[in-house]
Amino acid sequence: MTKRGFTTSQNGLIFIGVGIGTTIGSIINHFATAHYPALIKKWRGFPPPEDRLYGAMIGSPVLVIGIFWLGWTGQYPSIPWYVPATSTILVGTGISLIFMSFMVRFIVVRVNLSDLPIDISPYRPT
Repeated sequence: MTKRGFTTSQNGLIFIGVGIGTTIGSIINHFATAHYPALIKKWRGFPPPEDRLYGAMIGSPVLVIGIFWLGWTGQYPSIPWYVPATSTILVGTGISLIFMSFMVRFIVVRVNLSDLPIDISPYRPT
């Protein structure tokens, strides 16, 4: 707030970029997993859970680029406010892609492990 002279409300508006980024990440994830129905047929109903990680492969470098961009441009008051604010779009996209990919993979692996005769999941509801 002291570097750019923003109020608390104006600082909060910077997070709109994260919301835009998560929306873009959802759209990218939709296209990154479009091949999955064909994999279900190919693997006879049980494709490897790792095939759900293509969104994370896209999102990981996007997140790193967004974080470096935000860190290097947000520190200096001579750089206009919209430059670091634009980087939050990349941060939101990367977080969304990584989270969705790993969450879906975790659910698929957990469902596959739930049929084992030995309960290896300590968090399984009884």
